[in-house]
Amino acid sequence: GNFKEKQQGQHKGIDPIIMWNDPAVISSLHDFYGIAADKFPFETNLLVRSVDAKPKRVYYVSEPVRRIMEINASTHELKVVVVGIKLFERQEVKGATVPCSYRLAQEGLGMLDRLMTKQVVRLSLKEMHDILAARSLPRHHFEGHTGEQLDACYQGCCVIRLREGETLPPGTVEGAAPLAVTCWKGPASLNLLIPATEAFVILEQLGGEKPKKTGYNGEKGKQAQQGKPAAAAEGDASDATVKAEATADGAEPEATAPAA
Repeated sequence: GNFKEKQQGQHKGIDPIIMWNDPAVISSLHDFYGIAADKFPFETNLLVRSVDAKPKRVYYVSEPVRRIMEINASTHELKVVVVGIKLFERQEVKGATVPCSYRLAQEGLGMLDRLMTKQVVRLSLKEMHDILAARSLPRHHFEGHTGEQLDACYQGCCVIRLREGETLPPGTVEGAAPLAVTCWKGPASLNLLIPATEAFVILEQLGGEKPKKTGYNGEKGKQAQQGKPAAAAEGDASDATVKAEATADGAEPEATAPAA
């Protein structure tokens, strides 16, 4: 519409860049993920590439870049095609109530992981291998303290992290693989929110072996190899509906989940 054209200025066909501060959504991010308000500049350094009331993706930019973007909003001297690190994606949930409408993006997880005090499950190395290989596991797979942590999380996006003190296998390069991964907690299962190819790379970097068959339910193997997020574990098929969408920055898989 006219508003979008005005935001783009002289660079027609380029998505608008809008500094974004939605108090209600940001409050839900603080509460759901347990990130203290003074720990990260949500209110000042987030931007979106859409004029929609509920933008699909939310990006972070550093303070120097934020100032440049604000100046460019009036001068339009720069044709900005790509900017920022993706932190969140809007999560459409069908048939269930999730306290926060935005899930974490793996791309920006490293910036927020250590600040989170909620929605974090710390796994042993074996448990990390298991979930990376299967990509979807039923709740009863996780026992003891791990199961208790999982039960303490709300349904929705969460993060699995390698438990501190775990010894990596010989030959593993420490720091080569991310030790935290975005997941979706359904009513009765835990599902990765990263493509199969990325999960298997992390698995091998952590000393695990790529499985011959992918997915907790072997029938999901072909789908997983195509780089789509894990569907729900068998017997919990309502947890996740896998959907791939073509986006402005390429074909990006998205999990739309869960149903009650």
